[in-house]
Amino acid sequence: MTLLTPDCFLPDTVDLPAPDKGKTACIGSGPASLACAAALRLKGYDVTIFEALPKAGGSLTYCLPDYKLAQHIVDEQIQRLENAGIKIMVNSPFCTSFNAKKLEKMGFQAVFLGTGLWEDKKINLGGADLNGVFNASSFLALTKFKALTLSEKDSLVVAGSDRFAVHCAAVGALNGAGKVFLIARDSFNECSADKTDLAFVLSLGVSVLYGFEAKKILGTNGSVSKFRARASDGTGETELNATKVVCSFGRGFSKPNAGCSLMLSKNKLIETRNFATLKEGYFSGGSAVRGENTTISQSVDDGKKAAEQIDIYLKNKQK
Repeated sequence: MTLLTPDCFLPDTVDLPAPDKGKTACIGSGPASLACAAALRLKGYDVTIFEALPKAGGSLTYCLPDYKLAQHIVDEQIQRLENAGIKIMVNSPFCTSFNAKKLEKMGFQAVFLGTGLWEDKKINLGGADLNGVFNASSFLALTKFKALTLSEKDSLVVAGSDRFAVHCAAVGALNGAGKVFLIARDSFNECSADKTDLAFVLSLGVSVLYGFEAKKILGTNGSVSKFRARASDGTGETELNATKVVCSFGRGFSKPNAGCSLMLSKNKLIETRNFATLKEGYFSGGSAVRGENTTISQSVDDGKKAAEQIDIYLKNKQK
C-alpha cells in the first residue's frame, strides 16, 4: 500500500496563485500540517511551517521506518512544497520563547496546530533507567538515522502491541539484531497494530509472545541483561536475555506552553469544532485531535479540511 501518493499534498501540475491573501502558519510538519500548508498555498495564502526538530516531516520522518515509507519520498514531497513557496523553519519549537504572541506580532492571521502525539507514556518498570532501554520514538529515530546500530550479538526485546511496537520489532530484525522478541499483552486479534505488519514481523523471524506483559528489566553493570515478562492471566513468567529493550506503551498529546490556552478533551487531546480550537484563529487536526490510531490518510484529510475552515474564517474576518 502506498502511504503517500506523488500528488498527496500538491497536484503534479498546478498554476499557483500569488500568495497575497494573508499570512498563515502551520505548527509541526507531519502529514496534517503538510496537507494544510499545501491546501492554503493553493488558495493563495502565504504559508510558513514551523518544525521543532532539525528535519521536516514530523512522524513521517521520525516515526516511520524506511521499510514502510522511504525517506526520499518524504523529502521529495517536502521539496515540492518549498518549490511552491511554502517556507519551512526547522529547529523552531512552539514554546514560551516562540509563542502565540510572537506569531501575532509576525503578522500571522491563522494558525494550524499539527503537533501530533510526541509524548511517549512513561516506562513504569524496574530497570527503566538502565543503558539500552528506549521508548519507541527514540528507537525508531535513532536506528533510522544510524545513531544506533544493531548486530548479531544483540537480543532485542520490544514490549507493546501497537503499531510502533511492531515497527520497532521489524526494524530490529531488518537492522541485524541476532534475536528479536515482541512481548504483546493482547492476543493476535486484539492487537491494535495492523495485522499485515504483524504477519511481516513473523516472516522476519521475530518471536512473538502473545498474552504477556512487561514486569521488570534486569541489568548488569548498569546495562540491560534480561527482560522479565508475566502472563496476563497470572499463570506464569518468562525471562529473556536482552541487550536492548524498547517499550511502546502508547503516546499522548503534549500541550505546548505557548500562550494558546487550548482546551483539552476528556481524552486529553485538542478539542475542536469544525477543526477550530477554542482559541480564535487556531485550528487543528490529525492525531493531536483524533488520537493514537490516526492514519496518514486521515491526517492528510484533516489538514485539507482544516485549510477550508481557515479560508472561511479569514474571509469572514475581512468582511
